[in-house]
Amino acid sequence: MRWVSNRVDARGSTEDQQRRRGDRVLATVDALVDQLALLRGAAMKAGQGLSTIQIPGSDAEQSEYVQMRLSSLRDSAPTVEWTQMRKVITAEWEQSPESVLAHIDPEPVAAASIGQVYRGLTRDGREIAIKVQYPGIAESVEADMRNLGLLAPVLRQLIPGLDVKSLLAELRERVIEECDYELEASNHRRLSGSGAGIPSFSFPGSTASSAAGG
Repeated sequence: MRWVSNRVDARGSTEDQQRRRGDRVLATVDALVDQLALLRGAAMKAGQGLSTIQIPGSDAEQSEYVQMRLSSLRDSAPTVEWTQMRKVITAEWEQSPESVLAHIDPEPVAAASIGQVYRGLTRDGREIAIKVQYPGIAESVEADMRNLGLLAPVLRQLIPGLDVKSLLAELRERVIEECDYELEASNHRRLSGSGAGIPSFSFPGSTASSAAGG
């Protein structure tokens, strides 16, 4: 609605119109970032993708602010409570994390668009990272992917000349891949195997279940 009102708002001088447009851009971006961070999943991934694209029609200061706010989606997301994430781990491992590990820190060390990471310690003394998907995120992403095409008209208006169809197709493929922790673990193992002979690098081992892996 902000973008529509900007198109029909012809009050005052050109400078006044540009100033109001700039204010609407910033207000829209603020609201967009806040909502995408809460939605997580494909919605947040879309915001991360937009953070790499220059939005036309903004002055240098506005453009810098827009990129700064959108890029915050690449850094972190609001965390989900341990009680909920523990249920995911327990369901995947078919036993509680406390019965599998010597220790697991309930405070996540990182939170992103589809999951959180926890520090743990195995019973044989190995320090590990446990990456856990948010409850119901796979189903949410699948629904988001089906609705992703609804963004196309908006993106074409915001960023003229952008190959929206190819962008959304790439986004759809990458996000679905990111939900596959078995694939991610397999890639870790391949990297570890191919880099085993490099003395200056250390490659951690990797195992995974469908939604939680160490």
